[in-house]
Amino acid sequence: ELDASEKRYRSLVETSPIGILSTDKEWKVIFANQTLEEITDYSQTDLCSMNFWDMVSSDKQDRMRQAGENYLRQGRQKGWEIRWIRKDGQPIWVELWATRIEKDGKQAILVNVMDVTEQKQAREEKKELQTQLQHAQKMEAIGSLAGGIAHDFNNILLPIIGYTEMAMTDVPQD
Repeated sequence: ELDASEKRYRSLVETSPIGILSTDKEWKVIFANQTLEEITDYSQTDLCSMNFWDMVSSDKQDRMRQAGENYLRQGRQKGWEIRWIRKDGQPIWVELWATRIEKDGKQAILVNVMDVTEQKQAREEKKELQTQLQHAQKMEAIGSLAGGIAHDFNNILLPIIGYTEMAMTDVPQD
């Protein structure tokens, strides 16, 4: 039964569409599944020789490390959206959910990792398109306002021009 349970567990973890890794309490990676290898482009050997924070974008490492340490003190599951750096140097956005677990009688951390790069880019594109739409709507409103002002101004000029032309017919040529 233990072997069957172990096989089911391994199958679930290895075939999961979500990257899964576990770290010790110092955040050293001790396990990573195949999906995480595909997300990061690091091999399992590479990943297991790294610290969790090695993948975090350098400009966010200190802040994320502090958030991780706060998490460890509180022990709650936490979702973060952060930028990681793949092995090839390309930045990707991942959403992390960490859970404190016990492994071999020691405190460890189980982290689920979802690559949300495409969703983040789609949100940014949507935001940019909304900004462009708002700008276009402002320009349309200004155009309508300018058209209204031009129409009103034309209504004022029309009698002036008409009276001027009538006055010019009454003026002698010399």
